[in-house]
Amino acid sequence: GMPDMFFDRESFLLKGYGTDDRIVYGTGRIVAPGEIPTAASKIFERADVAYIHTRSALNNCYQCTLKRA
Repeated sequence: GMPDMFFDRESFLLKGYGTDDRIVYGTGRIVAPGEIPTAASKIFERADVAYIHTRSALNNCYQCTLKRA
């Protein structure tokens, strides 16, 4: 499950990053809280994505890092 803090916002920005800690272009998605698991799974389908930053879609503030299971 996801922490309750994610459900008090309307949307989040997910961005995939490579092992070089650089953004993997084409991975950015703005999603509703309930869509985070599905959107993250889709981004992780790319072999060049090592982890995903979850950010506020409004202010781009960092929230957390998602890692492969």
